[in-house]
Amino acid sequence: MSDRVKRKAKVRPRARGKAIDAESPPHWTWNFLPSPIDPGLPSPPVGTSGNPFPGHIADLRSRIEADTQLREDFAFFIRKTAWPREDFLWHLFWDADVMHVDNPMRFRKIKEGTWPISRETVETALKNLSKLAEEIERINATDFSPARTGILCNGTGERLPPKDEQYLLKAFRYLPAILAFYRQELNTKFRIADEDWTRHVKSRRSIVDLTKQDSLYEKIRKKTERYHADRLYRLLSVARQIRRLPPIKPRAFVIWLNRLKKTQNRLAPQV
Repeated sequence: MSDRVKRKAKVRPRARGKAIDAESPPHWTWNFLPSPIDPGLPSPPVGTSGNPFPGHIADLRSRIEADTQLREDFAFFIRKTAWPREDFLWHLFWDADVMHVDNPMRFRKIKEGTWPISRETVETALKNLSKLAEEIERINATDFSPARTGILCNGTGERLPPKDEQYLLKAFRYLPAILAFYRQELNTKFRIADEDWTRHVKSRRSIVDLTKQDSLYEKIRKKTERYHADRLYRLLSVARQIRRLPPIKPRAFVIWLNRLKKTQNRLAPQV
């Protein structure tokens, strides 16, 4: 072996993936952290067909790489949780809108689709229809009943055509039965809507609670016993910008996290 080959053989390869402290070095690279040992998070979809946001994830990664504070925040969470970097990045992007899953405005629109008028209005109408049908039936048994009128006139005092007159007199006689049938059909629709709405509310509440429970925020709290709101807020703000979601103020984010913690503590099984 020649001296030149021997010298080349002594050259040691550069170490990759070397762990660093939270203070980012001048030449920061994405593989600056050691390989995690705790999977912690479900893996993101593999490939472009499974992940519809490859460009957005790359954009989020680039923005974190370009900002010193964001690099420190990202490094902090990876060290604390030992989660795979790409998994954490993907869930940071995907869970950027979790705080909107129980948006009151969205819930109100769904409710308006089920209840175009209020539930109380329909209940009141059902009670009034029953009472009105009984009262008209009693009136029809007396001489006060319009069904016993021999001549019917319109608003100007002119007599109605015989055909219309006979139609209305017959309708007057059957009005209690018509109202009772109307109430029956209204009550059927009311019960169906009420059952569907009750089922929807329970299902929605279950989905919302499960979404929050499996969110990145709760997983961070369970792993580190805290949300680390300041660091998480900075990373979340970038993810929301990329997803074109409206900005959220730091105080509003902290208030939402506190509500999330109370909800999850309430839902946690009692020991």
